[in-house]
Amino acid sequence: MGLLSPESRKTMWGILAVAAGLIVWDVFLLHDGIENTTISAVLRVTSRLLGIPYAFGVLAGHVFWHKNGLRNDSTLKQRVVVLCLIGVALTVLALSCSCLTPVAYLCKRPHVVFAAGFPLGHLMWPQYRNELGA
Repeated sequence: MGLLSPESRKTMWGILAVAAGLIVWDVFLLHDGIENTTISAVLRVTSRLLGIPYAFGVLAGHVFWHKNGLRNDSTLKQRVVVLCLIGVALTVLALSCSCLTPVAYLCKRPHVVFAAGFPLGHLMWPQYRNELGA
């Protein structure tokens, strides 16, 4: 906790509260007795929309793989827009052309799309070490 500023601690507590709320909700749904209503079941089904695993990959690359150097906000904004457009294009492609063999292959293997999003999250939407105080 010593690494975080007081403002950052507020964000951390908010993240922990949301995570705790999601866990409580998931346990409630699990004991409800209705099949395929838990968060993981819904994500498993919606992962066939290729934008979902791609977005999780980009987010993981952004959060867990840091870069050295100075941040350039104008370039960063352009890159984030491109990342979002790629995710939307993947989702539209999966919805409209799922009969195509490569798209059908990717829809059955969302981890491949996640793995593609991970380095893009690092390259196009990085967190810089000097922002983190590391």
